[in-house]
Amino acid sequence: MVYRHARNECRDQLKHWWRRNRESEAALQNMTCEQPEDLGLKELIWSLPEHDRLVLYLYYYQGYTAQEIAELLGKNPSTVRTWLVRARKKLKLRMEAEGYDIP
Repeated sequence: MVYRHARNECRDQLKHWWRRNRESEAALQNMTCEQPEDLGLKELIWSLPEHDRLVLYLYYYQGYTAQEIAELLGKNPSTVRTWLVRARKKLKLRMEAEGYDIP
């Protein structure tokens, strides 16, 4: 019975939508996700200190939550949220200095 359940689970995984709908590796390597207007913002992010850059990258570009980032870095989730707030403030100051229109 356990064998049958494991076999069926494997078959279900092979039929999963992710396996059917993903692009080939060659197509993924040719894709670009950066728009020309985003390059300046990305440069500003990369000019931040490594600590701030890391949390912003993981949160906004990789889509991790503060909880997941905390687990990755071995920190408290509230600490990660504080880091995000501080990094956003630093980024905002740099964007204002560069002349970005910030609401």
